[in-house]
This record gives sequence, C-alpha cells and structure tokens, in this order.
Amino acid sequence: MDDLLEVDPQVPPKLLCILHDEFKDPSGRSLAQNSNFLKGVKWSPDGVCYLTAADDNCLRIYDIPPSLGSSVAILDDDENLVRNSNDPSQQQLHGDLYSPALRIKAGELIYDYAWYPWASAIDPATCCFAVTTRAHPVHLYDAVSGQLRCSYRPFNKLDEMEAAYSINFSPDGSKIFAGGRNSVIYIFDLNRPGRDHDTISTYSKNNENKSKSFGGQISGQPGIISCIACAKGITGLMAAGSYSGIAALYDYRTPTQQLAVLEGHTGGITHLKFSPCGTYLYTGARRDGLIYCWDARNMSGAMYQLQREVSTTNQRVYFDIEPCGRHLASGGEDGVLRFWDLRDGSEAGKFRVAESDTVNGCEFHPSLPVLATATGHRRFFDDEEENSSEDEEVEEPRDDTGVEDHGDRLETSSGGEDDTVKCVRSGEGQFSLNRDENALCLFRVGMRVVNLKDDDVLVGSAEEGEEIT
Repeated sequence: MDDLLEVDPQVPPKLLCILHDEFKDPSGRSLAQNSNFLKGVKWSPDGVCYLTAADDNCLRIYDIPPSLGSSVAILDDDENLVRNSNDPSQQQLHGDLYSPALRIKAGELIYDYAWYPWASAIDPATCCFAVTTRAHPVHLYDAVSGQLRCSYRPFNKLDEMEAAYSINFSPDGSKIFAGGRNSVIYIFDLNRPGRDHDTISTYSKNNENKSKSFGGQISGQPGIISCIACAKGITGLMAAGSYSGIAALYDYRTPTQQLAVLEGHTGGITHLKFSPCGTYLYTGARRDGLIYCWDARNMSGAMYQLQREVSTTNQRVYFDIEPCGRHLASGGEDGVLRFWDLRDGSEAGKFRVAESDTVNGCEFHPSLPVLATATGHRRFFDDEEENSSEDEEVEEPRDDTGVEDHGDRLETSSGGEDDTVKCVRSGEGQFSLNRDENALCLFRVGMRVVNLKDDDVLVGSAEEGEEIT
C-alpha cells in the first residue's frame, strides 16, 4: 500500500497564512462592518484549491499557494504576519496574502455545498461543485469559470419546488443527494438535470400512528434532513442526519426502508462523516457537546463519545478525519481545535486557533501536512443601541465577541489601537475583531509517514516512519 500521513498532535502546528480582510464587508443582514462570518471550508478532492461559504451569500475558491511546501507565510516572534521573502518591502503586517481565485454570489442564504468527488484540475470538465440555497434549486457551478452549469429542482408531494437543506454526491459521482424539509431525501442523476428525481421517505405519519396505538416509540427519522454522508468503502451505504436529533442509515440503491436508526443526540444533527474504511460513522449536533462514534456493523449503541465545546451554539460546526483514519479534528466555541485518537476516543492534543471566536470548520488536505480552518459566528449590537436616536455616540456593553466598553469607542480585549472603532446609533458602526476572527487559516501540522499494513483497516503503527514538522 502507498504511504499515508498521520497527524502527530504533540507537534505544535505552524501558521502558514491568515485570510481575514476578504470577509470584513457587511454580511447583508447587517450594515455593520465585520458582521460577515464563514461557514466551513472544504478542500477540493485533488487538493489544489479550497472552497468556503460566508454569510454574505458568497462562495469563494482559493488556490493553494504554490510555495506552500516551503511555508508561504509564518508568524515571527512578535506575532506579526510576514511574507516569506528576503525582500523587506514584502513584509506584510496587515491584509490578506492573496485574494480568492473565484467569487460566486449565490443570491440567497447558503445552506450547504459539496465538491464533485472526482474533481481534478487536470480535467476541467470535472471541476465543479454543488450548492443549495434558500428558495433556490440545487445548482452545479463550474469551479474554473464560476458559470452555472445546470440545476436540479426538488419537488414535494404537492408539486411545489422546495429548497434542499443539505447536499452530497455519491462516491462515484453519478448521483446527487438532497435533504428535504419534510422527512425526504431527493436522489438526482448527475447527468439528468431538471426535476426528475427519486425519493427516500425517512418518516411516515402512518408509522407514527401505528406506534402510538401499540404504545411503542415513534420509528423513523422525522424533520429536516440537515446533513448527508456516503461511505466510500461500502457500496450503497448512506447516512443522513435530521434536526430531530436522529441519524439513520440507508442503501440508496434500494431506498425502500431504513437500515438503522441512531438516537442519542440532544440537539439537531449538523454534521456526520464516515471513516475512510466506511465501517464507522461519526455524528455531531448543535447545542450538544458530544460527537458519537457508531459501528455500522452493530448499531445497538454508540461505541464512545468525543467531548467538544459546542453546547450553546446553533451553527454548524464541522469536523474531519485525516486520510489514514486515525485522528478526528473538530473546533468549538472556545476557539480551540482538538484532536482525538479514534482507536479509543481519547483526546490526543489541542491548539488554539482563535482567541475569542468559534472554529466552525476544519479539514485536512488530501495529501499534504496542511489543515485548513474557518472561524466566525453571527454577532449583534446591543438592542438599546439599535433603538436609540441616530448619529449619537453611545457606550456599548461588553458582548461575547471579546468587545469591551471603553467610553466612546469599542476595543477588542487585546486593546490594539488599530482595532478600535466608534459605534453610532445609525447602525453604521462596525465590530472590532482580531485577525484570527472571521478568518480562513492554513496550518502546517506535524505528521508522520505511516506505512499501513494490508490487515490494518484504520491506522498504521505510530512508531513507524519519520516525523515531519
């Protein structure tokens, strides 16, 4: 087998770059600067670029820096962001190192997005991704030109088009799965855009009435289908999560019944992911600090739980599993990214990504020792400030973003002069943020080259190989 990379959580990650200024503009929901925030980050399958969405209803694609292997940017001893160059004029204390290669305005609130699983820069025809937004069909965009290729329209039982709340591709890329509002999953053939689709009913009222009449529990998966994942190692196996807090397994080749129903979360499920071998499923929920590990061969109960800090947020906080399958990484409300050893569920390490912001996205590069993270959450000014008379300077109370009241202007908890801003009651103020808030970050993580054995499904030997820092 080919060598794979395994994270060494004990090696402190090195910051390669921060992209913050791109997301300073208002989100569209507010006139305030810095009210925008990111919604996860996803590497392309070939690793040459990464895709992100934000609350300004814009999708952005960034190309990977050509000199990433030699650290395009690092933090010096004074924690100033500098360009890796011998030319002093190239030093950069503020501002993004590079801009998006592509910006696509989605027009409405972005619910979910996913790369075509065989996207490759070598073949431009495969470079595409799917997006679902509020009150719109599922759109397939060209990742090179940004043009809309085609659309897939889900229609409910009343023959009304409805937006999908989650999307994903089958592992072979031939199908698009779209999670509906009323306990339904739509299955589209990638080569047949339009309204033709098959459906999987995840819940039936008849089953509810029958269960209640016999004093049993409600069976099935009610509610909005909020996330979908497919197992790469097992043909036809698909998992779906719903905002009812229930996950379920299906065989999308014969979508007539559920294979298993998984219960235990106290909040709506926002993300789920299979291990690389397809044997284990990991589920996470909003306002629920636990990630559950399930064995697809024995669904009698969860194998173990991973503790993270997402107990008070409703936003989607992604997690990811490294390519060799040994470690899982997830952020949280406390600005810390944590790693767990998936052999026993123990915490293997952690490091701080942001001082006072939510790490809502993280994803490992498919082949390089690089980890991408996204930070941000929705912020609000105090209601009293919004209701006061216009154009009058006011004092602002401290909120949960690290913003502190200092008389007639706002400062971040770091106290930097460059971060101060006046807030006026007209709504034309702005939030004062550090550069690690509302930002995309690339980290070079310590990793080992591990030679997996043929009979070692998940992980290789931690002692083998050479440490890479």
